[in-house]
Amino acid sequence: MRQKSRILVIALAIIVASMALDAILVIAAAPTAASVGSATAEIQRFLDCVKGKITVGTPTISISDTVECLPGSCTVTLTMSDFSAQEACGSATTCQLPRVILKCPGPPQVEYTYLLCGTGSTGAGGVIGSNRIEIGVVVGSSTGTNPGSSTMLMADVPVPPGTNTVGTLTDAFSLFEENDGKGKGCNTCCHKDGGSFKLDDKKTLLLSERIEVFQEFANSCGDKPETVLAPFIIYTNDPIVGSNTCKVTLKEGLKYQTLSEICDCIEAKLNRESFRDFPGVDPNEPDPFITPGTGTTKEQAEVVLKLCRALQNKDKGKPNIAGTCTPSITPTPKPSPTESPTVITLSVFSVNVVGDDGTVLIQWETASEIDNAEFNLYRAKTKDGRYKKINDIPIPAQGSAVYEASYSFVDRPPATGTYYYKLEDVDYYGVSTLHGPVKVRVRSGGGEARRR
Repeated sequence: MRQKSRILVIALAIIVASMALDAILVIAAAPTAASVGSATAEIQRFLDCVKGKITVGTPTISISDTVECLPGSCTVTLTMSDFSAQEACGSATTCQLPRVILKCPGPPQVEYTYLLCGTGSTGAGGVIGSNRIEIGVVVGSSTGTNPGSSTMLMADVPVPPGTNTVGTLTDAFSLFEENDGKGKGCNTCCHKDGGSFKLDDKKTLLLSERIEVFQEFANSCGDKPETVLAPFIIYTNDPIVGSNTCKVTLKEGLKYQTLSEICDCIEAKLNRESFRDFPGVDPNEPDPFITPGTGTTKEQAEVVLKLCRALQNKDKGKPNIAGTCTPSITPTPKPSPTESPTVITLSVFSVNVVGDDGTVLIQWETASEIDNAEFNLYRAKTKDGRYKKINDIPIPAQGSAVYEASYSFVDRPPATGTYYYKLEDVDYYGVSTLHGPVKVRVRSGGGEARRR
């Protein structure tokens, strides 16, 4: 092991050991040894998994092989925004080649992002955007430009075709010591300064303020105007993202599209090697694929197609709720054929205080859901007391009989004390089942419930 890597591993071991002192990740607090340790452990898990793909039988890998290393339950969002270090390209009249954002609830909450645009967005080491993965893990609240906002530990993992080795944590992290204190440049234009965290006497992590995919992008470089990102979202199965795109007009030149449709478009282009004879295509439209001197090479297009299919399989064909203003499934009520409890397999239902302001994080996961339409959450002061519904709108079901799903909701109880929470699932026939209660103690509080 190289000496630098050995020092970093020892430092991280100390951090992870200190996690035993903290039971949960404190989102509302500044980054701690526990939260940074949890984040570095997740990135190390991913790196170790990717390294494990390199074997005697498979001596080299490409970007698509890394998809198998993603956590099990993640939402998927496709954005055609070019306000990013991974810039989308193409249009509705060619192939839309978006940035793919996978948000995994954790804890810790982590976002993995891939790019299907086969050219540009060069990162560390000169690796283009479609051959690298950007990782952001929430570690607490910012101590940088906007104190109190969520801040992330960022990492960049290049996996170009023919990769036979994977870098270390030191290689992946954005460190203050690199590039004259700018690290990998995450905070140069795209992200705002999220503060820093000192690993040891020689290494300081640069943190970045988290950007929500549908919020306003405020470019600090001045080369692009401030803009709202929601109109660039062409697909999502994330109910939070969906609800923030429902009243937004999609940007001109784009269309709502699933990963399956995007992959089919790429494959068709590769088969024909030209997009010019496609029905309804403007022959004057710039072609982002296989255009000598300006576009993606055929070899890289093949890499992108393989990545697209791997991500499509990860997404599992879930419905597109981008631009849909129906917050939940509301089928015509009819008697249940059995009047039996709804059929969901609940694998996780947890409630934790995650802030010194009394914020409560409610998380649940399902292994399967049969005919499930939506969820509701209820809170009471006593176990057998009167439960009050705390979500303003029903929470849309995302799972199915064969697909797992994960959910989260943030509540702010009105005062200190002990609270009990119940989860309700409601099926297409109007039959509901309650789960819980789960108990939590809040030591400070104030405010109404809000969605995360």
